[in-house]
Amino acid sequence: MLRVWNQFDECIYQVYILGIYTWYMSVKNALLALITSGPAHGYQLKAEFDEATSSAWPLNFGQVYTSLQRLQDNGFLQSHGEDTDGRILYSITTEGQDHVQEWLESPAPQPLASRDELSMKVLIAVATNVIDPSIVLSAQRTAAMSTLQSITELKRDVDDKDLAWRLHLDRASLIAEAEIRWLDLVEERLRLSKGSGLTAKRSALTDEPASGEAVVASLSSPTSDQDSSMNQGS
Repeated sequence: MLRVWNQFDECIYQVYILGIYTWYMSVKNALLALITSGPAHGYQLKAEFDEATSSAWPLNFGQVYTSLQRLQDNGFLQSHGEDTDGRILYSITTEGQDHVQEWLESPAPQPLASRDELSMKVLIAVATNVIDPSIVLSAQRTAAMSTLQSITELKRDVDDKDLAWRLHLDRASLIAEAEIRWLDLVEERLRLSKGSGLTAKRSALTDEPASGEAVVASLSSPTSDQDSSMNQGS
């Protein structure tokens, strides 16, 4: 079992690293795709990136020019002279066009595991019985429903021409709905599997009621069997 959890933990770590790497590569590839429309300089690409993504990704000029330099080093871009203000123009190479095509046609990686606070709260509440897990589920469900309501209100005011922002809100809405469905599923599974938490397991070992106080007492003081053994020894 320990090996299984170690493998799971390693998987989560790899997903975290993959997420950072994927975001970085996505930004570079997005800038490269924008240049397929024609030669452009960094300032122009920053503005076009913000417009295309409805400014959903924070991107500063340093990241833009660093990405352009890397793309040029990889042979995906080449210098195309300067504009009237002396800014370097970049154009895409044949290798760059092939790379963009492959990136857009390939499915984005979908990690199977994640390390998030909600999962940890639910699992620890179930394992320890510090509080009733239903309290955690109820609080999170209320928050998720509030978020969903806010998104719904934002969607009413979206300009029909702002397709990028509408798509962002659609995705956020579906994620909130999925979280609510997951919370409902957790509640149902807990209903079907009573008494499987850490407190119940420890109580079974000590023949004591399944309560937090009983567990603390059993861990902090000798059991009656231990007392008897000590008395016999003396």
